[in-house]
Amino acid sequence: MKSLSCYWLLLSAFFLLSVSGCSKKEEPIPSTGTLDGIVSPAGAVTQLSILSSGGQLITVLPNAATGAFSLKNLASDDYTLTFQANSNYTAPRPRTVQVVAGQHTALGTIAAVRLLSGPPSGRMELRANDTTYTTTVVGGFVPLPGNTIILNATFGQGTAERGINIMVPNFSGVGTYTFPINTSSSYPYHEANYGRFLDGYRINYRTSTSPSNMQVAAYDPATRTISGTFTCINMYPMRIPSPPNITISGTFNLTF
Repeated sequence: MKSLSCYWLLLSAFFLLSVSGCSKKEEPIPSTGTLDGIVSPAGAVTQLSILSSGGQLITVLPNAATGAFSLKNLASDDYTLTFQANSNYTAPRPRTVQVVAGQHTALGTIAAVRLLSGPPSGRMELRANDTTYTTTVVGGFVPLPGNTIILNATFGQGTAERGINIMVPNFSGVGTYTFPINTSSSYPYHEANYGRFLDGYRINYRTSTSPSNMQVAAYDPATRTISGTFTCINMYPMRIPSPPNITISGTFNLTF
């Protein structure tokens, strides 16, 4: 009897081990990976495209509120990411990323650069012949650094109209920009022009060799604001017979 009991015990143990061994399933080998990231600021990028080395194209829309995006079930491959930005931003540069099966690829934060160029709006002030004029009729172009900034404004209407135009190439932000006279055909050059009516005719004045300048006191790309002053000493008229030279100055406080 004792030997029979041992037999049944051994048989039961073998059965349990067999069942236990059969219940263990092998983990499947992953065949795809995942990819995610965040575009900053949110809303700057409207669409993201991911192209595999084999030519398969996938598009995804970042979350409008957070800028987050995620792609799943991507086969192991090298992918090229391209970004489509809205009209106020420069799209991030395309980049190549590697996706490995069973792994998660985190791109982190991808920055889109807001365009700094654009027409200005705001307030400009002009002082000429001891009289101060103000206007919100402004125009021109505030560029990315390294390009030409143009500011112009119109004060008054009809024969009382006055206008100022300032052009400075190679704009670099806060600083002082002088207005030398254009003595050659070379371009670009710094200049300021002033126009007014006299005896029913419009007269345009240009900056002379005097130390005229524009001073940019504040320039903030994040808030898209620019402010400063301008002074044009002894501007000469472009008319014969010539009226007296004139000196003007003013301020600007603009957004763009």
